[in-house]
Amino acid sequence: MREIKFRGMRTDNNKFVYGFFEDNGYQKIIHVKDEPFKRSHYVIGKTVTQYTGLDDKYKKNIYSGDIVKGEKYICVIKTIKGGFTAIEISEYNKQLSKYFNDLTDNQMWGWCSSCEVIGNIFENPELLTN
Repeated sequence: MREIKFRGMRTDNNKFVYGFFEDNGYQKIIHVKDEPFKRSHYVIGKTVTQYTGLDDKYKKNIYSGDIVKGEKYICVIKTIKGGFTAIEISEYNKQLSKYFNDLTDNQMWGWCSSCEVIGNIFENPELLTN
């Protein structure tokens, strides 16, 4: 079973925090269980993304919104239909609905385990230019 966790950029310093997500209707909050006293941080709503349950070849967690580099492609990881998929950068830039190879969960796992997270769409928008 996939571990459920989120990340979001803090409103006070634009740094990512990782943990449990709460949207109380007024603020978006990430509760970080690994910090002393289980601290909570206000986060920028559009930067909240979920862990895919997959790791790259260096065992780094892959989140929706990450930019990953495989052997042939650079892709953005995106949430779709209750799951995750990889969208090749040129398709992502065109905002098309054609997804990279219509990857199944097993294919996605196999592909991601040989790729590398090189950034994300929030901190590294320059990687989205091809």
